[in-house]
Amino acid sequence: MRGMGAGPKPMFSPSVKGEVMDQQEVATKFGWGCCFIVKDSSGYYVVQVCKPGSTVCTTKSKHPTMAEAKKAADKCAFNMRNTGKASSLSGMGAMGGIENLMKNNAFLASAALLYIGAGMPGAETVVKQVSKTLREPKTAVQNTMMAVGLAGMAYMIYTEA
Repeated sequence: MRGMGAGPKPMFSPSVKGEVMDQQEVATKFGWGCCFIVKDSSGYYVVQVCKPGSTVCTTKSKHPTMAEAKKAADKCAFNMRNTGKASSLSGMGAMGGIENLMKNNAFLASAALLYIGAGMPGAETVVKQVSKTLREPKTAVQNTMMAVGLAGMAYMIYTEA
């Protein structure tokens, strides 16, 4: 692997305190990377990733079972091996822990606000009811929904990176 450009293997260690349940080291042309599964003090299995070229581990997701955590870690290791990056797991399929569930609900609410604000099919009745309740013009309600939805999406994308 050194011939591919991985170089010498650095010492990796997870930043989450707890018992290391699994560790996968990956050599790529971008450098060495590592995936950890750590059982923390609350009983969750935390997937941490050290990206190639860095020795700092970042938390990717939390899972209630080892099987879910192993699946997520395998996906991260596969992506690191092939692209040099660990893809983000916080989407609709990785709802581990209350933090991710709240982020997903906020994401869905922002998407719904964008949908309604854009005047998509079925949104007219919602805009009509909200404008009637608030006693505001429909265009002001739609523009506000678009702005709030866009701000919510931008904030979640910014904090996810």
